[in-house]
Amino acid sequence: MDAPHLGWTAPVSFDRVQFGLSNAGALDVPRFAAGHIDDLPGAHPEVDWTQPRTVGKGRRSPPRRNPGAAGVSSAARP
Repeated sequence: MDAPHLGWTAPVSFDRVQFGLSNAGALDVPRFAAGHIDDLPGAHPEVDWTQPRTVGKGRRSPPRRNPGAAGVSSAARP
């Protein structure tokens, strides 16, 4: 599950973040409004929102690996 790619929320702005000493390491990072993120569980009760919090650091959550398993149709994925 990836809320921005599903159209569930959108960034309010982007910030350029520098990694290393050259511009080659710069990325535009999206910023989301906390209120929009807080509204997601109520707007999408079909998703088990506790499950992603159980995944270890650096690992993808089961809904992100397999969005169809989280009640998200494959048509909604990019």
